[in-house]
Amino acid sequence: MAFPNTTLVPSGGQILAHIFENRHTGLARGLFWSISIKFEPISYGGDEYTCSMMCEWIPWRLRNWLELDGRRLSVDYGEEGIESSFYLTEHDIGTHTELALRHQSENLFETQVKMVVDFYGFHNGDENPQMQIDATVALPFLGVLVIPDNLFPKPTTEQELRDVAADFIDLTSFRSSEPWRTHGSIFPPKF
Repeated sequence: MAFPNTTLVPSGGQILAHIFENRHTGLARGLFWSISIKFEPISYGGDEYTCSMMCEWIPWRLRNWLELDGRRLSVDYGEEGIESSFYLTEHDIGTHTELALRHQSENLFETQVKMVVDFYGFHNGDENPQMQIDATVALPFLGVLVIPDNLFPKPTTEQELRDVAADFIDLTSFRSSEPWRTHGSIFPPKF
């Protein structure tokens, strides 16, 4: 039984950027973008699954979020540090990913992703090292995320958050930071 990859229907997702560094691995502070797409539940092997795909750690140097318009990417896994994957019950590596973004309105971007997935298989004999996943869906750009615990020195005030963000983004194209979940702040886009 082959996985029904051609019947996947995108249902949503998001575009997000984050400022991140890892002193232990030598990753310098930078602005990294991620694009995630969710799919409608799919029936497979008698069970129902909710799948997703993502492309993350994209090192685009964009100071204004509207520069996402027209942005394209064609990349193999690990190239420029970029990681792509498809998720059924575990992450299967996206060995090659192509994506294109087109601004629609407000913070929405038509997002086209074509990914070749090294699908390990779920049911005996359904592995496919060249499984194609295609998706086109309107995704919101949520903003630029800053998680203080991921940075050194750790920003502790609103002004320090703004100073960190200003190194990577034009703050005039973003609103003031807002709390993000329980552990960070996000600069939402102005539109």
